[in-house]
Amino acid sequence: MQRGISLLVVLSVLALPVLGQNLVRNGDFEGGYRSAPGGEIANDWEWWSESAGNPIYGSFLAFWNRPVGGPGLSQRTISGAITSASCLGGIYQVVPIPPALRYTPLVLTFQYKCFGSTNLADGNEYAVYVDLRGGTNPPRTHPPGSGFLEVFFFGARHTNDQWQQVRFEFNPAGASAVTIWTRHRIFWPTITTHFDMDNVRLAPIAYRITGSVVLNDWGGDITAVSVEAQLRASGSTVPIRTVSLTLDNQGRYVIDEVVPGTYDVAFKASHWLRTVVRGVQVVNADVGGVNVALTNGDIDGDNEVTLFDFGQLVTAFGSMPGDSNWNPEADLDGDEEVTLFDFGVLVQNFGAIGDE
Repeated sequence: MQRGISLLVVLSVLALPVLGQNLVRNGDFEGGYRSAPGGEIANDWEWWSESAGNPIYGSFLAFWNRPVGGPGLSQRTISGAITSASCLGGIYQVVPIPPALRYTPLVLTFQYKCFGSTNLADGNEYAVYVDLRGGTNPPRTHPPGSGFLEVFFFGARHTNDQWQQVRFEFNPAGASAVTIWTRHRIFWPTITTHFDMDNVRLAPIAYRITGSVVLNDWGGDITAVSVEAQLRASGSTVPIRTVSLTLDNQGRYVIDEVVPGTYDVAFKASHWLRTVVRGVQVVNADVGGVNVALTNGDIDGDNEVTLFDFGQLVTAFGSMPGDSNWNPEADLDGDEEVTLFDFGVLVQNFGAIGDE
C-alpha cells in the first residue's frame, strides 16, 4: 500500500508543472533571436524553405525577421520580391507532450496577420498545421489526410494585415511530441508578402470550477479570509494542485485552469474544519455550484475541535489585537475580540472532525 501511495505522490508532482503551462517554448517570441537567411529566427524555433517550382524564376529562399508585434515582438516570414521570385517556407517547433497529457485534449492558440496580393494574376498561400507525428518533414503541399491537422489554410489572393486570433482544439492521441508548422507560399508574385505570428500557446483544454464558501459563525470581513482548495484525484487524499482562493463579498470563488477529469475538491480555512466535495466531474465545460459550508472552531489547525482548541481559546480570552496574548485564530466570530461568543462557537462544534 505504501508503494502505491508513493507512486501517486510522484505522479502528482509530475502533473504539477503542466497544469496551465504553455508547452510551446518562446511562444511569445520575447526570448531572443538568432541569425537566419536574410534576417533572424526566434530562439527555440526552426525555419524551413525550398523552391516552389516556378518555371521562370526558380527557387528563392524566404526571409525572416522580428517586427514589432502586439504587444511585443513576433516572427515574420517574408516571401517573394517584385516580379523576381517564387518561394515556399515557414517556421516550426517540435513540442514534447508530457506523459500526463498525451491523451488529454489540447488547445493551440495564436495570433497572426498576413499581407499578400489581391491581383488575380498573383498567388499567395498561408497555412498552419499540427503534425501529430512530431516530425521535421515540412508540409510541402496542401496536405489533407497526410498526417497533418489543418489549423487553417488560405488560398491564393488572400490579404489581411490585421491581427487575428486563432483557437484550435485537438487530441494528441498518445503522441509524445507534436510539431507546429507554418506554411507560406507565393507564386507568380508581383509584390513581397509576409506572414506574422505571435503569442503561440499550446496547453491542456481547461475549464473553471466555481461556487461559494460559507464560513460558519463568522461576522468579519469574508474577503480577508484565505481559503485553501486542493484538487485531488477522485478517491485520493493526495493533492494534485493546491489553490489559495480569495472570496468575494458573497463568498464566491473561481478555480481556473482545471483540465478535464473527476476530482475531489477539499476546502480548508484557518480555524475552520476541512470539507471535501467528492466526484466533481469536469468534462467539456465549466462546472458551477460546488458550494461548501465550513465548520468553525479549529484554532490549532489540526482539523478537529478538541480540548487543545479550548486551551488556546482560554489563553487568548479577553484579548484584542495588540495584546500580548492576542491570537487571531481564537477570534472565531471575527469581531477582533476573544469573548464568550467565541466560547459559544467552540462549545457548539466541540468534538467535530473535518474530512480527510
